[in-house]
Amino acid sequence: MEKLGKDKLKHPSLHVVEVPCAGSIDPLHILRVFLWGVDGILIGRCPTGECHYISGNVKAENRIGPTREWLKEVGIEPERLKMEQVRVNQGEKLLETLEEFVEQLQRLGPSPYRKK
Repeated sequence: MEKLGKDKLKHPSLHVVEVPCAGSIDPLHILRVFLWGVDGILIGRCPTGECHYISGNVKAENRIGPTREWLKEVGIEPERLKMEQVRVNQGEKLLETLEEFVEQLQRLGPSPYRKK
């Protein structure tokens, strides 16, 4: 399967932030971004047992639950934060996941923190 080109990820409502490992994402940064008014965050992580950084994917997965709880406490639906296992060579799966997530966010409507 062909790798997903960055040109396919260009959309006015999508902003891609590359990080070396999902395990390096600080939950406080996630919360901060939501408080800035983004509608949703999708984090792609390596499948279990395939992390280039040994256990970064497990670390990331373990942080998601508490982060969703924080979101609830500040009035943000936890469904706005999604983590998906995606291999680098699974471009089509990533596109499908993004499309599904965008549809979910459209059903939820704009973030309660979005500036009008």
